[in-house]
Order: sequence, then structure tokens, then C-alpha cells
Amino acid sequence: MKKNSLLLILFATSCFFTNSFSQNIGNQGGSNPPVQPRSYCLTATFMDLDNKAILDNPSEFYDLTNIHFYVKLYFHVIRLSNGTGGQTASSVNQAYNILKNDYINYAIHLNWDGNIDYINNSTYYNSPNSNIFNVNRHTDGVDIYLFSNSSTAGGLANGVGTSAQLFVSGSYWNSPYGSLITSRVISHELGHVFGLWHTHHGTYPEGGNDNPCPELVNGSNSAYCGDYVTDTPADPHIMFSVNASCGWLGSGTDANGQPYNPDTRNIMSYTSPDCMSYFTVRQAGRMRKALRSLPFLQAVSTFGYEPLTKNQDNNSTKKSVTVYPNPVDGDILNVKIEGDDFRKTNSNYEFFDINNNKISSGKFDKLISTQNLKGGNYVLKLNIGGEIITKKIIINHKNK
Repeated sequence: MKKNSLLLILFATSCFFTNSFSQNIGNQGGSNPPVQPRSYCLTATFMDLDNKAILDNPSEFYDLTNIHFYVKLYFHVIRLSNGTGGQTASSVNQAYNILKNDYINYAIHLNWDGNIDYINNSTYYNSPNSNIFNVNRHTDGVDIYLFSNSSTAGGLANGVGTSAQLFVSGSYWNSPYGSLITSRVISHELGHVFGLWHTHHGTYPEGGNDNPCPELVNGSNSAYCGDYVTDTPADPHIMFSVNASCGWLGSGTDANGQPYNPDTRNIMSYTSPDCMSYFTVRQAGRMRKALRSLPFLQAVSTFGYEPLTKNQDNNSTKKSVTVYPNPVDGDILNVKIEGDDFRKTNSNYEFFDINNNKISSGKFDKLISTQNLKGGNYVLKLNIGGEIITKKIIINHKNK
């Protein structure tokens, strides 16, 4: 266990609410308590203190625009025990395309092999809850569980920057009553997996003992209050109260008496699903920072310094290249190319550190020496007969 033990956090941040609420926010800076929703979706979540320290450190912001992340996804569809009901293959594909398109602009590439895991269990089908996260889960990808459109409306991630599971269920409770599964609610929940809080976190008392505090409208405390993201405006909780043009229908002022003006198009806000449109630059930076730094996300992703081709996505190339062992504990990295003869192939390698600095390079013939590399994360770029293949390599030299 790390020096800092796991911190139990009870909060409502990784859930989408299941009811519509009062539209009057009230004076967040005055004596009147905030209007409470009729129903919360509350989850018990463990947050690793080391992970929190990495993501919430206001002195560190990683743009990482030169790094592309590749995240593996698994889709599960919950059906009745007799195999009926649940989402169609077409709906799963639609949900995947929403995710893929929402994240690709931020150099986060979401990869799915097209296979659907069907979970035929009426108990799960009739009662969406976090128990589903223990069913057929993986360690090398994000598990996405999709319930039926007729289930209780909601979305739930298994923590904020904590674990790689989420589910979405039901349909929106306001007109036009569309499926949440094929809306940006699914992108909202994946944002939690990648370390994002709600934009109203801290400003609205949704729980959590991460010492949340209200964000001021002037942004002076936005690095350590609210959602810890400095380019999202203070949000007292939109409560889905928006008009057809996505204008906020609520009102309220902060502790300084300044009126709130929340972003009703931010994917991490509690706006109408039809208004959800984007992440901010620093929300994207926080997610990429999480992908680069948090062990559970390193396990479900790879990264490189240029977009992979279709044949390279998910480490699947025309030459089917395998590098091992990875992590590397010794001084030798093996490279295996299925169906190729190294003696007929001009093969070169380059090692880059996380800041895209070239550390070493040379030619190789099945073996690459790592004895001069310090422990850490690297990108290995292989040029095999003109085909560029990128691999993430972890060096575990204990004595260097």
C-alpha cells in the first residue's frame, strides 16, 4: 500500500440525478440553505490520496498536446435472464461513436473491438446499481455497462479518478425523453473515470470529504475549490434548469454577491443532455494528466507522440509486433515480429521520455538493450521496414 492510505469518500459526484429539481438555486452566499433535490444518486467511493494529490496540484498543468492517448473500451449490455430486452447492437455503436467523437479532439482515442458482452440477469436488469461493476470486468480497459432505456434514469462512474467502470441507464425525464445511453451522459461518466468532478462540485454541497469548498465567480480560488479546474466558471448547480436555447433559468450569487453564470454546455455540468457539447482545455489537460499518471488508467491505455494508423490502433499492426517483458526489470527488451525475418528487415528503434525527448536510438535484431535507461515510462518507436510502430514501455531498474 502507498504511504497515503485509501480515503473513503461518500459523494454524489459520479452519478447523474434521477429526477428533475426545483429551478430556484437561491443565494449560495447568504443564509438560506440551497434547495435540495428530491432524490440523490449516492455512491460510496474510495479515492486514493496520491491520485488526488496528482490531479488537484494547482502548480502542475499538463497540456500534453503532443501526446496521443489510446484507451481500450469494453461494452456490456444487461438483458433479462431469458436474453431479451436491453440495448441493441446499433445503440451500442451509437454510444461508442458519441464517446469517440467527444474525446478525439483532445488527443484521447477510444478503441473498441466491436464485441459486446451480454449479461443475461433479470436481477441486474431490474435494478441498476454499482454491483454490476463486479461482473465480467477487465484490468486492461474501461468497462461500460449499458442498461435498458426503460430502467431508472441515471449514470454512475465507479469513482472520480479511482476505477475504470461506469454504467448508464434509462431515459431523460424531460421532453423529448431521449435515451441517456445514446446521449453525452455517457461522455460525462467517462469524464469521472478520467478524473473530472462535476462543475458544481464544492460550490453545491454534494458531499465528499476531499475538503470541497465553494468556487468564487471571479475565479480567484478556482485552483483549489469547486471542480479544481481553472477555466470552468463557478457553478452553483444548474439542476437541468435550461431553456431550449440552453440558457440557464436559475439564479444565485456567490459569497461576494457576484451573480453566477455557469456553463450550460459543459459535459460535466448538470445541464440537459441536449446541451452537453464540450470539455474545456484544462478539463482535457486534467484528463490527459490522469491518463499519464494514475496507475489504473495506465493499465487501460497506451500513449504515443503521433496518431497511430488504423493498423496500429490498440497495438494491432500489420506486422503484429510484441515487446516483452513489459515492465522491463532487466537490461534486455525482446521484440517479436510475427511472420517476419529480421535479417531481411531494416529495423531501428528510438526511446523517448514523457516530455518527448529522445533518450536513445539504434538498430536492433530481436533484442534492444535498456541498461542505460533510468527507471520510468518511455515511448518506444520502432521503424520496421518503413512501418512505424509505437509502444509504451515501463523500465523498472531497481538500482538506477
